[in-house]
Amino acid sequence: MYWGPQYHTVPSWNAIMDPLRSTPSDWDLGPERQDTLVWDSSWWATEFYQRYEGPLVDLTTQIGFIRRHASAAVAAAVAWGVDPAIVRPPLRAVVGLITSGAPEEKPHITAVNADGTHQRSILTAIESRPLLLGLEIVPQNDSGAAGRIRFGVSPPPPLSALPANTIALSDLFLARVPASGAVQTSIQETLPAMYASTRMVKPGRVSVFWEVYGQNDGDTVDVSLRVLRESDAGLLSRMRAAAGLASTGEDVLAVTWREPRSGDPSAVLDSGVTIRPRGVVLDLSALSAGDYAIEVRVDRHGVTAISNRRAFTVIRP
Repeated sequence: MYWGPQYHTVPSWNAIMDPLRSTPSDWDLGPERQDTLVWDSSWWATEFYQRYEGPLVDLTTQIGFIRRHASAAVAAAVAWGVDPAIVRPPLRAVVGLITSGAPEEKPHITAVNADGTHQRSILTAIESRPLLLGLEIVPQNDSGAAGRIRFGVSPPPPLSALPANTIALSDLFLARVPASGAVQTSIQETLPAMYASTRMVKPGRVSVFWEVYGQNDGDTVDVSLRVLRESDAGLLSRMRAAAGLASTGEDVLAVTWREPRSGDPSAVLDSGVTIRPRGVVLDLSALSAGDYAIEVRVDRHGVTAISNRRAFTVIRP
């Protein structure tokens, strides 16, 4: 007889062999739950681990990397991954971001006390090497439900490693649009507004924030932002895209402009390298359900920088 729900914390074999490239799906803690008593009984807990202190739940998150002179930094928004009416989060919680590069290394932990019911965001320095990153929400008294998500990351190099006469972009951050309707003008403004998931239910207007490094005052640059619908054409399409013969997605929205523009936030200097905050507000209300990605490209006199794609999913119940 399988009394449950029970849990397991051992990841998939792929994650065991190469944890620094693991994905959140490699660390599946427990079954989906429809309410406080009904759960997916077809999900089998390999370890049969019964947590007597309370349930374990998967968290949702959005993370991204920025650069500073001496190090990269990670911005992470994390939230309870289950309807609080089904599994109640701790009212007094510790929210932690943990990184480690190997089993013998001492983990680096950034932790804050918080209300476990609401989203929490963290900004902290991070080493520029492959790491295993974990986000946790645990009760302060160690009794009650707890949540966790883990996956491998590859943070970018710091600004001190940026070659001369080049430009680079941070990751793209999806955030709530302020009541004023204006876009955020710094990572500090963006952090509390970040969505804690890239699964967006009936999205409307969404703010997209990023930073540009090495774009000096007076530089003339062409900027393009594309929203692409991810293709499900399979391996052949991805191979053709890798060879530069085709795109893996179909443009559904494209915006272009030239800088400098009046009203854009000014750059700040970090040890001689410019950090220029940028952002736009996109209306995603017309997008049908499916998987998408956002990409930004900056061109300056033969020098090009392209952001990592920010993948997101539109859900329309």
